[in-house]
Amino acid sequence: MDVVLCGVDVEISLSVNKSFKTRCALVIYTTTAKYAKEKLNANVIAIGGVIVGRYLGFEIIDTFIDKKYDKNGENDKFIEKLMSIEDQYQDKQTRDEKNLMNF
Repeated sequence: MDVVLCGVDVEISLSVNKSFKTRCALVIYTTTAKYAKEKLNANVIAIGGVIVGRYLGFEIIDTFIDKKYDKNGENDKFIEKLMSIEDQYQDKQTRDEKNLMNF
């Protein structure tokens, strides 16, 4: 589990989600941190220091750390679908890299 911080948090969450095998949720409340962990099995949360105050930020992080993934068919199906899209792009990137090496 990781936490990333920036001013507003939109840019950083988008950047983190470009990395393979990450599910970064942009959170501004403890409720969204709880949902991100329990339902989406997020492994990173993004918090904006300008948007979220210091003490709420601490509460958000504590909530995210304390919660566990609620493993069930519906949640697993969504995450599997999400990760399959990533796998398609990763396979394409690997093929492209091999083609460049053979050039």
